[in-house]
This record gives sequence, structure tokens and C-alpha cells, in this order.
Amino acid sequence: MILNKFRDKSIKKKIDKELIDSDKTLISISDEKISSILILVDDNSTNYCNQIIAKELNLDISNIKTINFIKKPSNDLNSEEFLTSKDFNWLGKIKNEYIESILKLEFDLLINLSVNNLLLDYLVVLSKATFKVGFSSADNRLYDFMVAVDTNDLTVFSEELKKYLEILNKL
Repeated sequence: MILNKFRDKSIKKKIDKELIDSDKTLISISDEKISSILILVDDNSTNYCNQIIAKELNLDISNIKTINFIKKPSNDLNSEEFLTSKDFNWLGKIKNEYIESILKLEFDLLINLSVNNLLLDYLVVLSKATFKVGFSSADNRLYDFMVAVDTNDLTVFSEELKKYLEILNKL
């Protein structure tokens, strides 16, 4: 319990430091089309969200990677795509090699479908994605673009995202 609080405090400091170092005051949005997506979710709807977003954005589902945060993992869960709080040490360093390798890839779009999840917010900061999208109720320092919809309605979120990505000439 104490180590979890210490880990969370370390991660908050790292997020603040990364955001100060990167200073996103001026963002130039390129006309490069989106071909690869990283999705961060904090429930077990991995296939479901991949399918909705791939269908709405008219992309091949194989170009979408997902990191799924699970609060209480079961013993029969054996996928590398799942992230738990145990994948971070008490200083906030990631111990999961698969997650580290995903974060080193340069995705065209990162979509964070969670709100108020410190560990996934940390992954947003560490990601090398060129365009980061999240919900408007989240920390606005983390994202290049935020969508103001209900956090439980993925269909409406993906429709709104598509509309704005077309306006930005990213699709």
C-alpha cells in the first residue's frame, strides 16, 4: 500500500517533468495520413474498441495496437497486451518489456479511452505517437486534441474523432 502511494507520487512527478520538458505550446499538425494507432483502455473491451475504431476510421485492424490496463488480473490471463499496476516498480519504471517496446514505436495516432488512470496517463506521456487524442474531461496537457463526449460512449467518440480527423486532413 505504501509502495503504491510512493509509485503514484513518483509517476506524477515524472509526468510533470516530461510535460515541462516537451512544452507543447505550439503544435504543428502535419497532413500525414493516419495508418497506425495505439489505443489505451482500462477495461476488458480490447477487441470491441479495436473493431469500432477500425471500422469508423476505415483502417485495417492489424494496424491497431492496444494496451489494456486491468486492475485485478486473473491467473489465466497470459497476454502481453495487458498492463497491471505490478508492471511498474515503486519508482514508476516500467517492468513489462512488451509495453516498453510498444512505447518506442512511432504511431500516427494515440487514443486514450480512459480517464483518471495515472498509469495510462504516464504511457501517454512516454509514447512517441505523433498525434495524441483523449477525452475532454482528462488532463489537457497530455493531448494534442480532446473530444468532448460521454466517456462511456465509444461509438459517438469514434464518430466525432473521425469528423475532426477529416477536417484536419488526417484520414
